[in-house]
Amino acid sequence: MRVRSLLVATGLGAAGLGGAGMVGGLLMDDPDRTFEPIRVGVSVSGTTATPPAEVPGSQAVQGLEQLVGELRPGDEADDWYVAGVEVDFGPEAWLFSGPAVDDFDRDGRTEPVLTELHDLDGTEVTLGVRYEPDDERDDADVFTVNGVTYRDATGDTPWQTDIQSLVDHVTISTTAALAVGEGARVVEVEWNTEDGWGGWEVDVVSRDGAEFDVFLDATGAVVDMHPGG
Repeated sequence: MRVRSLLVATGLGAAGLGGAGMVGGLLMDDPDRTFEPIRVGVSVSGTTATPPAEVPGSQAVQGLEQLVGELRPGDEADDWYVAGVEVDFGPEAWLFSGPAVDDFDRDGRTEPVLTELHDLDGTEVTLGVRYEPDDERDDADVFTVNGVTYRDATGDTPWQTDIQSLVDHVTISTTAALAVGEGARVVEVEWNTEDGWGGWEVDVVSRDGAEFDVFLDATGAVVDMHPGG
């Protein structure tokens, strides 16, 4: 479930966190409420990668299915494809936080998941997957990589977070804007529980008009930031 809400923020000046009237917005009292997104000022958009129109072959492996093919990235950090299937390694914000799960590329080092995946880019991989229940068989969750467990097929996902530690939108927007720099303004704040991960995604525009995506965990700490658009 993705909860979106409107947050309109003015620029952050030198007064810092203590400045009156710096940030205004809606406080979310109930994390289960759903708000339709309203974008104000600058709209941050992304592109969707188009995977090859190849139909994969698969077979049952320990309650999962085996998907074999060349691993290729898409346009976003969480876009990965094998044999025309979009394979899900977890939500973008979690991947950007730099989790290390295992040494999937077998170079003797257990590095962050994104590093491991990019090291496997262009190589043939064998994934243990579970297809989404839509009968399209064009996207699947990943549970093993080359025989090594990526996530528990019966338990929680590695990116699940206790959402009881939510902080209010004002604090989140202020922290995100300060991470970009003085004079930055917040366009949109999203609480994202996609795929069981709990965290904030904030669209911020810098003083000179550059767009940034700022990711914060459930406690309000910045875990990553990268150019948006």
